[in-house]
Amino acid sequence: MRQPVVVDNGIITSSFQFFREFAITAARACGIEVGDAAFGPARTDRPYTPAELTYHYPD
Repeated sequence: MRQPVVVDNGIITSSFQFFREFAITAARACGIEVGDAAFGPARTDRPYTPAELTYHYPD
């Protein structure tokens, strides 16, 4: 089946270039509500700060 994302019997598959569509489909399959614009492109209006790019495990 030649489609960007295929869901068949609970299995979700996708071609590598459709990672965004795959993520949205997988999240919805897990019951997570996400909009069609989720995981959109990174912002381009200003650079990210070091603080925004630093991740921490929760305490």
